[in-house]
Amino acid sequence: MRPLALAALVTLGCARPSPPPHSAPPEAPPAASATPPAADAGAPTVHPHLVLLRAIAGGEALDAHTDPSLGLLVVEHVEAGPGPGASATRQARRDCGARIAADRGAVELIRAALAQGESFPPDCERDVCTVPGMEFAPVYRFVFEGSRLTQILRLSEAALPAEALRARDAYVTSRVEDQRAHRCRPPAP
Repeated sequence: MRPLALAALVTLGCARPSPPPHSAPPEAPPAASATPPAADAGAPTVHPHLVLLRAIAGGEALDAHTDPSLGLLVVEHVEAGPGPGASATRQARRDCGARIAADRGAVELIRAALAQGESFPPDCERDVCTVPGMEFAPVYRFVFEGSRLTQILRLSEAALPAEALRARDAYVTSRVEDQRAHRCRPPAP
């Protein structure tokens, strides 16, 4: 098609038809309603657990969103990244009671995961929210029981040989089983 013909086609397709002579005036727009419009059916919904994580990252009390009998299990199993001074991290802790409220490290993990989630969108299914990782970016998993956060996992996943993945999984599984076997003590009256 010649450029001139293409330009004419585009122009004709975009032009508004002129009203016929002596036509009725256009109808007035409907009056404004006090009721807000319904949510767009095509708009994505945000999983409630992701909303909760964002609230904690924004300053809501972490201990208000944890199960007092399970506490909060934080497991990190991350391989050393490239560069000088990089080291592997292998640690697990379970906080109960007032220690949950004082655990700034757990809140920082949530913030780091959500920041990483800007590049790798989080995925929540049932009671687990996952922020995927890549080669030297760890995967984050947040495990919930109902609306209560019970576990934060920060794990290397990509570029690991099968044996390293099995060792990582055994480490995480043993920490989770320990959390289930040893409940937090109720606070003293």
